[in-house]
Amino acid sequence: MRISSEEAQWWQKYYLDNYSIAADFSELQVPTPADYPTRLIVMHEAIADKCNPIATVYKKRCAGKGFGWWQYNEDLDSVVTFHARSDTYAIRVRDTQEAEFGNVNGENLSSQQICDRIIVTTTLPERLIDGDTYLLKTGKHLDQKVITLCAGSRTASGGVPGVYFGSRYRRVGVSGWLPLNACDSLRFRLAMLT
Repeated sequence: MRISSEEAQWWQKYYLDNYSIAADFSELQVPTPADYPTRLIVMHEAIADKCNPIATVYKKRCAGKGFGWWQYNEDLDSVVTFHARSDTYAIRVRDTQEAEFGNVNGENLSSQQICDRIIVTTTLPERLIDGDTYLLKTGKHLDQKVITLCAGSRTASGGVPGVYFGSRYRRVGVSGWLPLNACDSLRFRLAMLT
């Protein structure tokens, strides 16, 4: 289905205001809404497979609201080298503050199990855009109780990036995890594609 004119205008303004990207999303195909609340995430080809420019914008927004920022490597693009998607596209994620997916029949899944089962989850750039726009729209942070592992992205050594908000230090954190890590606090955001 095609993006609504209201959503297209919102995302066009977001990219122009934050990245100086003049985009036309009026013909963009987006996933059909699910039977539960979802958030639309629109990725522009200029940054869809890059972390550094998105982290810069998100970090600035955090600072403007009195929050800190921490990332496990100053140059995320030098370490997170693979993303499952690029170009201009849209995904939907469940509209929840905490990442919800990761425990199946009492078993906490690892990123490797997610990959083996061909489950589509967010990339790091998608999660950073989602976190930034969620903060912009609500004034709140995603993932205050869990860490979203971005199994759609990988480091050169196979590691998996994760994003969370640490309430103790009042900061957004971008961390690295091993593909076999699995526990109650590690979760995923399922990505609905067109």
